[in-house]
Amino acid sequence: MSIQTKNKYTKYHKALNFIAFSALLVLLSANSLFAQDSTATDTSAKVRSPFVQAFQSRWNMKPHSPLKASLYSAALPGAGQWYNAKAYSRKYWKVPIVYIGLGTATGFIISNTKNYRYYKSQYIAQVDDDPNTIVTANPLIDLKTTQEQYHKWLDLSYMSLVVIYFLQIIDANVDAHMFYFDIGKDLSLSFHPSIVNTGRITTGLSISLKL
Repeated sequence: MSIQTKNKYTKYHKALNFIAFSALLVLLSANSLFAQDSTATDTSAKVRSPFVQAFQSRWNMKPHSPLKASLYSAALPGAGQWYNAKAYSRKYWKVPIVYIGLGTATGFIISNTKNYRYYKSQYIAQVDDDPNTIVTANPLIDLKTTQEQYHKWLDLSYMSLVVIYFLQIIDANVDAHMFYFDIGKDLSLSFHPSIVNTGRITTGLSISLKL
């Protein structure tokens, strides 16, 4: 594999490692804040910055914290969904879906990486003008086009992995906020005929929403 290709993969791996490391730092910081004594004096509360106070308020939000759900998912994909399901919604089925999505994207990354490297090496062997180099690929295949196609698919696979990672964080956050969206039993929608006066008496259909 060429130095340029190696640098490209190194860049992807560094980006993914940075995301995971940043999420872990955020979670550790949140746990540190959460572990502080809740009986702190008013004086110490004034010393804390408004950001820290707002963060603690959201982290300790009762009875359910969307911030916790988001940070849990950022640190460990699926953890936010588990936190939400355990608290109120019982939607445990979301956890395997998250890992199926991440696993599928990872599988495509592995497959496309393998094929890209193979066809790239075959293309290099084809154009290096070395009679001792053996090309094992199908001679009917356009090696240049094929290796470029797998390169594009590899980029899309990495993008899909990142998108799925952030979508599961958003899902955990939205689902946690839905905890406070109350739909009462008295909510009803009814239709009934009505009389409309627009200069002359006409009949119509009235829709009423009862909260």
